[in-house]
Amino acid sequence: MAGDNEAYLALDASVSDYAEETGNTLELQFDGSNSGQNGQGLNANADTTFQNVMRIENQGTETIRLQLANDEAAAGGIGTIPSNGPMVVSFTDSEYSGANSGTTPFAASPAPSYWNSSDLNGQDIGPGDDLYVHFSFFLNDDVGSLGSGASTDITDVPDDIGFYADDTTSNTSDFS
Repeated sequence: MAGDNEAYLALDASVSDYAEETGNTLELQFDGSNSGQNGQGLNANADTTFQNVMRIENQGTETIRLQLANDEAAAGGIGTIPSNGPMVVSFTDSEYSGANSGTTPFAASPAPSYWNSSDLNGQDIGPGDDLYVHFSFFLNDDVGSLGSGASTDITDVPDDIGFYADDTTSNTSDFS
């Protein structure tokens, strides 16, 4: 078994103060516990975005389709994270420092209506290519753009999120 940074689907924590590799697992921490963080957590009634939290690289030999999963859900929940939760997981092809709406949400992630629309094929990563992953938390009571019934409760964010890869040679995916 390889650590997250050495696996075929490499999860790189070195690009951010909000991710670190502990043992063979990449952990995200938004609570001030990593060195380099100045804050102590998320604002209770605000929208907060962390850009370039981690980098995911395809170190394999085939193009893969990357998908999110709620590891707390029954049967693994591949292709789903809580659609009514306050967390948006998005990506860009390179490091990013612009407006949040310039990122692309993963197909399984909820996102404000004014952001780029998700595109499952955009989650395809060729050998040697990478994506930068960003996390946004909408804890403000004004979440209308996330859809009706969206939660602003931080407890609705899953404790564990998985990233899964499938091949795209047949132009279909087990995740779509």
